[in-house]
Amino acid sequence: KLTNSGSGGTITVKNISVSDLIGIKAANGVVVTNVSDHTKKRMLQRSITVGDVKNTIVTSAVTYRSKTDDKCAVFDKGSIHSVLSDAGNIVTIARNGR
Repeated sequence: KLTNSGSGGTITVKNISVSDLIGIKAANGVVVTNVSDHTKKRMLQRSITVGDVKNTIVTSAVTYRSKTDDKCAVFDKGSIHSVLSDAGNIVTIARNGR
């Protein structure tokens, strides 16, 4: 589970269940092997569920290469924006416009 604890708005990653994401095949054919702690923190901060992430990566109609890292693909669907590395790591996630 993720908890928002500590002073100064510190986010602590405990054990968020992201097991439903491991092993899924993204729209670009890359298989998810890892979900970064950064992604887990952003999921908590931005109220994004595992289902939102999975839906975006698997069924995204808009997929393009990252402008800042050519080893990553960006998936946009609805209000969710996900970044997946070619190695299968979900690097970050956001709501579009944030």
